This record gives sequence, C-alpha cells and structure tokens, in this order.
Amino acid sequence: MPDLDKNEKGRIIESIHLDVKITKDYFLFLVIANLIALIGLIMNSTPVIIGAMLISPLMGPILGFGLSFVTEDRHIFNTSVVKLVSSVILTVAIASAATYIFPMKEVTHEIASRTTPNLLDLLIAFFCGTVGAVSLCKNKNYLTIVPGVAIATAVIPPLSVTGFGIGIMNLRIAYGGFLLFFTNFVAILISTCVVFYIFGFRPEIKTTTNIFHVKTRFMVLALILILVSIPLFYTLKAAVVDLRLKQAIEANLRKTLDVEDKSRLVSFNYSAAEYNQIDINAVINTVKYYQESDFTSLKDRLGIHLGKEVNLNIDQVLVHRGGLKEEPVLARAAPQTTPLPVKIATEDIKAHREQLLKIIDNSLTSIEKLISPSILQGYSLSFDKNNPAAAIILKIRQDSAFSPQTISIIQGLLAGSLKIPVEVTVETTPFIPPIVYEVNSTTPADGQLKALDIIATILQKKKDISIALELYPEASLPYRKRMAAAGARADALIKYLNAKYGIPVENLKVSYARKSVRVPSLKISVSY
Repeated sequence: MPDLDKNEKGRIIESIHLDVKITKDYFLFLVIANLIALIGLIMNSTPVIIGAMLISPLMGPILGFGLSFVTEDRHIFNTSVVKLVSSVILTVAIASAATYIFPMKEVTHEIASRTTPNLLDLLIAFFCGTVGAVSLCKNKNYLTIVPGVAIATAVIPPLSVTGFGIGIMNLRIAYGGFLLFFTNFVAILISTCVVFYIFGFRPEIKTTTNIFHVKTRFMVLALILILVSIPLFYTLKAAVVDLRLKQAIEANLRKTLDVEDKSRLVSFNYSAAEYNQIDINAVINTVKYYQESDFTSLKDRLGIHLGKEVNLNIDQVLVHRGGLKEEPVLARAAPQTTPLPVKIATEDIKAHREQLLKIIDNSLTSIEKLISPSILQGYSLSFDKNNPAAAIILKIRQDSAFSPQTISIIQGLLAGSLKIPVEVTVETTPFIPPIVYEVNSTTPADGQLKALDIIATILQKKKDISIALELYPEASLPYRKRMAAAGARADALIKYLNAKYGIPVENLKVSYARKSVRVPSLKISVSY
C-alpha cells in the first residue's frame, strides 16, 4: 500500500490527539460502560454486555498507544499511557467495589467464558485491530467498522470480570479476566503498529542510536507477544483436550444407552475428581429400568478409553411408548383406582371404591407404626386386567431404602386386609432437601433452614437419631479454600442443630463428597 500524504497523516494524528486527551466525559462514559458490563455479566445477558462494549471509549487510547509506539510521538505516548493505566485501575476498582456491594455473586456463564482466553482470542483481536486501524487510515466506513471492532475485541468486559473476581476474592477469575484484556490489548497494539507502519507512519531516523531504539521497541513487542502466547497456547490445548474428552464420553454413552424402543441419552456432564478420577453423570429416558449391573461394562469401557478411574452415575426417567401416561395422584384422601372390568352402576363403583379405601386406611395405621419415625406422605392404588394383584405405591419420607423384609411385612398386612394379592412398591424421598450455598459462603440461602424443622417431628417419635452431613465443595475455588469453606459450613450447621434441636455433637457425622460441584451444597441424612 502507498504511504499516505501529509494531509491524511495530519488528519489521523489530529484524530488520535483528540482520542488520547484526558477529559471528564471520557471517564464518565468509561464508568457507565463498566457498570453496564458488570450488570450484564452478573445477569448473564449477552445483549447488555454488547451495549457496554459499544459505549466503552477504551479503543481510542489503545490506537493512540500503537501510533506513538511506531512514530515515537512523546506527547501521544505519555498521554495514552496515563489514560490507559488510569482507565484500567479505575475500571477494576469500581467493578470490585460494585461486586462487593451487589447481593448476586454467582459465577455466570458470561463471566466464566472470559476467564480462559486462548490463541484464538489473540487472533480475533489482531484481525479486528487491523481492520480498525486500516479504516482509520483510509477514512472509509470508520463509524460503522469501529463498533464492530469494539464488540469483537471486548476490552471492557474482561476488566469488569477482573474486578468481579477481586470482589468475590477469587484470584483465578481475576487473573483470567485480566489475561483476556491484556491479550486483546497486545493483539490490537501489534496490529495497529503494523498497519500504521505500512501506511507510512515511521519515526525520524537520524542516527544509529535512533535505529537501535526502533529495533529495541519492536523486539520488546515481539517478546511480549511470545510471553502472552505461552499461556494462551496451553488454554487452547486444554480446550481441545476437553472437547475430545467430551466427544469420547458421549460416543461411549450413546453406544450403550441409545437403544431403539428402550432408552435414549438425554444429557450428561462430567468433572475431574482427585487422583486421576473422573465423575460422569448422565440422564436417560427408558421404558424399563436398567439394573446397576447393566452399566458395569460401560463403566469399564469408559475407564479404558479415557485412561482414568470412572465414577459413573446414571439417573433413569421412566417413560411410556407413545407418550407419558398420567401419573397416579399420591394423596391419601383421593387415591386412584382403575375402572372395574365389568359394567356396574355408578353407585356400586363409588361404594366399592370407598370400601377399598377404608380397608387400606385402616391398614395404614399399623404400617405407620411399623415404619415410624418415617413419614407416610400418600399412596396410590391401581389394577391391571392382566395381573390379579392390586398395585399399591407408597410414598414415604426416609433417607435410606426399605429392606425387602419390611416391604414384605407391609405387603402381607395390605393383602390380609384386602383379601386379594397385593404388589407393594415403596418410593422414598429424603427428609430434608440439600442445602445450597453461595460460593465461599457459610450462610444458606433464605428459607432453607426452615426445612430442618422436620427434625423436631422425627424427634417426637424417636429420641435417639444420628445425622450425617455430606459436603459438596465448590469447584471454582482452589482445593484448600473450597475444603475450608465446606468445613466452615459443617461447623455452623452442627452448632445450629445442637442449639435448636438438642442433637448431641457426637451424633453428627461429617463427610466430604469425592467430587466438587459448581454450586456448593450440603446433603443431610437422618438415621435411627
């Protein structure tokens, strides 16, 4: 490309001088763009983040820094450096303070995606910086191109992520956000230097010393590029490895679980565990439950293929061919029965139904005493014309599974009362749902402790109970910090259970789950 004439160069330099000038309006727009970006990141809203990119005025001083780097313009260099450094410090400081004040501190997808930059981010910023500098030099479509460059390179959201990481005391997030900003900055700087040099912006070289200074600056620039590329290369390599790992897991799961007219893989996730282990959780739809032994070969094949010890957990959702059938209502006051296979009067059906319910209700009194302090929530009754036995499903709150002997006793009680064969299925739900925490917090979310009041009901029926606390630490923190946070949650809950319900400390057992999770939680199990 031919060098620009003096008038064109003068126009560009004058534009750069205006861009690097320090004004109150500049910092006002910077603060507003920063807060909008931070809110968009916390809300996980891409459109809001894009709006912040368009408002952000940071591209001006970055282009000025690139021009001064090539031309040795001391005034532009000094002004752009002061403006850039003060902009970075102000943006990070305000984002940190705002994050500390904001009640929402969850690491959203938009935040997490800006903490692991790779070489592709460097290339994107380089190409976009090139387009922005060329459009400035050629004075063509500058007003339409620069917004696109601002969106693609995104220099303000990474700084907001840096402040967010500092605000929640997570240095990994802060480091990742700043690395993305610095990557974009270096790529834009290099591309603008190249473009300005091609269009004839060069320093005045009068002596050998001047030549040495020019070479030194470009060597420093090349060294910075190399140093930045090293961590980006490893993150790109890790992303490729993770993608291949995901594809390998999915292929093996589908090979076993995608069976025509039987089951289908719905979703899966995985996370690295300690000591070369990997936890894989999958959800399948199936018309007939698999047995745990059916997954042994799948687990072994995954272990061999991945070269790791696999902890496989598969949740099965029972469905019916042709669509889901209406589930029976689990309520003692209105259990369902299927229509009788013979035509009888409505009054007879009602009388027959009420008679069955009365018999079952009388039997349930004995069953509730048998399973106490477990809580019977409801039941359903149904008949199948191809099965002479009545199917009864009992919904019971208990943390452990019922033994076959207990189910057999219940089945005998009901069969003796109804005078017909009975098949009993017991569905258990935990006494207390898992308690969820915010990252690095020891205080449960609002209203969760109220679920513990069921312990008082259990204690009325059984005085001597034990409670197991299983801790699921957050994966976003370093190992020592997440284990310390989980331990602090257990200590706080033990004090609460001891003070409010009088449960002896020796009856409260604590264990740590082998896998870390995105949202920290605590599972409570009651035994007696």
